[in-house]
Amino acid sequence: MDLRPIMTSKPTCRLVASTRPAMAARIPRVASCRCRGLPMPQQSHPVYASRNRTYATVRDSRDADKSQKSSEKTTWPSHAKPTPYDIFGLNPTSQYSKASFYHLVKLYHPDRQHHSGTASAIHVASLSAATRLERYRLVVLANDILSDPQKRKAYDAYGAGWVTSDHSVHDLYRQADRSWRHKPGNAAANATWEDWERWHEARDGKEHQEPVFMSNTYFLAFVLATIAIGSAMQANRAATSAIHVLDSRTAQEMALSDALRRRDQAVAGKGRHDRIEQFVRERENLRYDFSPDRHEHVQKSNPK
Repeated sequence: MDLRPIMTSKPTCRLVASTRPAMAARIPRVASCRCRGLPMPQQSHPVYASRNRTYATVRDSRDADKSQKSSEKTTWPSHAKPTPYDIFGLNPTSQYSKASFYHLVKLYHPDRQHHSGTASAIHVASLSAATRLERYRLVVLANDILSDPQKRKAYDAYGAGWVTSDHSVHDLYRQADRSWRHKPGNAAANATWEDWERWHEARDGKEHQEPVFMSNTYFLAFVLATIAIGSAMQANRAATSAIHVLDSRTAQEMALSDALRRRDQAVAGKGRHDRIEQFVRERENLRYDFSPDRHEHVQKSNPK
């Protein structure tokens, strides 16, 4: 009897992974067990669930956006200087939404290649590069104004921030200032106090009193009456002056007559020496400062 030990071989299992890529879909890895020393067990074929995957393409994205873009505003305003409200087709009292901005900014972007067959893209592609760039600038500027409440208020009140020509913003403010100066009812043309008075009356609602003119007949009569009154006053003044001159002359003559009479009375009844002395007194009294002491001293020193 053969007593040799019987060598039992322990079965070993090994997992083998299949790494072949599938063409249509990813196939999960399948593990196969190979046992050494044991018969290969029969394996049932696995059942794989197939899944269909779709991938996004440019055509699909355009088809998906076609219905959405059809409702967007694609027409540009017909006039030469559109406003931000005209560009987006927005009522000035309505709330601003950026849906139209997103559509227009993509439509007029300078880097966009217009190869699609939509009507709006074909129309934009027919425009020149300068026109598309100018419209793109206006779209961005209109969005910048309408999206900011403060800028929108400033634009509605003064037109600030919106430039549709090659002029700068400073030129726009200068034009606004000049237009304000020519508006009726402003104080820019007031130079004198009469201008300010009329301006205050117009502002406060007071009625301005119109000047009252007289007829030519009344004016001529007034001038003639003034001339007549003036002539009468001048004649009266001339007569009064003449009378005053005559009275002055008469008084002067009477004073001279009285002086001569007093002199004659003083000389009358005096001798030759007294008359000479009186003459010398009057002459020196008129021409020089007469001092009677000198003559009296001479008279005392030379008695008759």
